[in-house]
Amino acid sequence: MPMTPSLDHWREVAPLHRAIGEFLEHVEETHGLRFDFWNARPGTPLEVSRLIDEFLEVDREAIERERRALLEQASAGDARG
Repeated sequence: MPMTPSLDHWREVAPLHRAIGEFLEHVEETHGLRFDFWNARPGTPLEVSRLIDEFLEVDREAIERERRALLEQASAGDARG
């Protein structure tokens, strides 16, 4: 079985990630506070989810690579019977 440190980390922080996102939505909806985040390119908003990823050290590309590796291994196992 392939090593999956990014997936393992995601499993640990996913509930916190979700809670932070829900909190920010709550603040915006109930208090009218809007969070506008901008990256280095003028006029391009950053998604709140990406900021939370950065804060929690979530690497979406690594997670996807690990998922694909697990799927490939499962497919190879199925092919062997």
